[in-house]
Amino acid sequence: MKRRTLWIAAAALLVLSAGWYFESPWWTLWRMAGAAEAHDVKTLSAYIDYRAVREDMRARINARIHERGGLARRIGGTLEKAVMGAAIRPEGLRASFLISGITGEGKPLGPGDIWVLRDSFSQFRMVRRDGKGKTLVFRREWLWWKLVAVG
Repeated sequence: MKRRTLWIAAAALLVLSAGWYFESPWWTLWRMAGAAEAHDVKTLSAYIDYRAVREDMRARINARIHERGGLARRIGGTLEKAVMGAAIRPEGLRASFLISGITGEGKPLGPGDIWVLRDSFSQFRMVRRDGKGKTLVFRREWLWWKLVAVG
């Protein structure tokens, strides 16, 4: 009897783990979209790793500045600070999340509208199937996901 109980518990744990692995990205998106639309900056911030988003955005800005060269390089530091100051705040990322197109036109998009592309067990990207909007990159932090890049 003990052996059967152990097998049932192991099977239940496996089913729950698989459910979490496949459904937790959708739960995260649903919570973020709801918080963004409700102007709930505190809840939205719980799903964002601001340090990682800043580093990613800084690298993207610097790459574009160095591509252009000349005057862009000279004013690049000032431009970077201005963009970073405006965009990497709870309100700025809320607006970016809404504008990105992941949330759709007034309603969250569903599984038929978005691809979840897994890069590894601890990272995935969400992209719209129609190619519009931004790519949202998430990394696992313990059992939950945090936004680390918008690209």
